[in-house]
Amino acid sequence: MRSQARVFVAGATGTAGSAIAARLRRDGHTVIASTSTAEAAPTLQRMGYTPVVLDLADRRDVRQAVEDHAPDIVVNAARGRTNATTQEPRFADALAEAADAVGIDGMVYVSVFRADARTGVPHFDVKAQIEGSLSGRTFPVAVLRPTTFMNLLLSPMVTGSVRDHGVFASPQGPDSAIAYIHADEVAAVAGHLIAADRLEAGVFAFGGPEPLTTREIADRYGQVLGQPIDVQQIPLEAIRQSAGEDLAAMAAYLNTHDFIVSEPTFPAGYVPEPITFDEARIQAALK
Repeated sequence: MRSQARVFVAGATGTAGSAIAARLRRDGHTVIASTSTAEAAPTLQRMGYTPVVLDLADRRDVRQAVEDHAPDIVVNAARGRTNATTQEPRFADALAEAADAVGIDGMVYVSVFRADARTGVPHFDVKAQIEGSLSGRTFPVAVLRPTTFMNLLLSPMVTGSVRDHGVFASPQGPDSAIAYIHADEVAAVAGHLIAADRLEAGVFAFGGPEPLTTREIADRYGQVLGQPIDVQQIPLEAIRQSAGEDLAAMAAYLNTHDFIVSEPTFPAGYVPEPITFDEARIQAALK
């Protein structure tokens, strides 16, 4: 097992990236944390990381950063801020080209469940495009395909409406179920892969331990608050106007399809660390 590695985490302030960086730091690895904003650098430094302020679309700067910090492993958890379908492939290409040129032991790419299903959802399809671009590299690549992050259900944006107005608002349809996964579970899989003497290449799809409908989620909030919580489905047109066509397409897909991994795949030797949407976690989020 690898006791210590130098790991370059691209997208270290995002949901998955921040959880992975924290896990790696806890496990004793050296974390080089990239961020697109200088304002985030002091916080990353206080957390024990080496911050790198970087435009991931700038190939020359990415190459220089990877050369300067000489990581053993690169984690790509970066997400586009304004136009993911054009930004994320550029980020991925810049990171992969730099890793190829410098030489690394492996890469972990955070994709999404059903990236390969040809759903017509841009959020999924762009991940499939990136996965394809990573094949044939000089280093092994581990692709993680998690379901929707549970962290959204615990975010102030959602819990504020639940606590203050008694309403759980979601684009998820009433008849579909999602096996929400906590980002810490994704981080645990990444940590297991990086701790190995040789990073295991492959595609690993997994979700949370229990599928939940919006009514079941609202009832969990209600049990903690001691009051009924209403469910309000956010109309697709409202999503389209506020967040764009790509996210509206994803919401439409999840309205009519369950998002459950019936046969999860994990790296060799990995023992799942399931995190449930339980009372203690909800209570902490509602404070």
